Amino acid sequence: MSKNDQAAPAMNLNAVISKAWTEPNFKKRLLADPAAALAAAGVVVPTGVTVKVFENTDKLVHLVLPVEGTLSEAELGAVAGGAQHAPIGGGGGLSPYHGSVDL
Repeated sequence: MSKNDQAAPAMNLNAVISKAWTEPNFKKRLLADPAAALAAAGVVVPTGVTVKVFENTDKLVHLVLPVEGTLSEAELGAVAGGAQHAPIGGGGGLSPYHGSVDL
């Protein structure tokens, strides 16, 4: 999958997250059947790609490692350099789009 193939679904992810936070039924569908919920929200999941949705809590944080080589040098620098910090637990938790975390 090329970087361009990944860009289209990513453009709608903020709207999907916002919808999950404001619509409990959509959130349930997203957690139970991500592909169907994403399709209903207009996010195209490429054929052969499986999407898993996890929810962070104040006691459980998921760290997702991107496929090696999918970040540009600038993106990698932003992540490694800690473009944004978020506390684990309590505070708003981790965002799936932000770099490092103060542990």
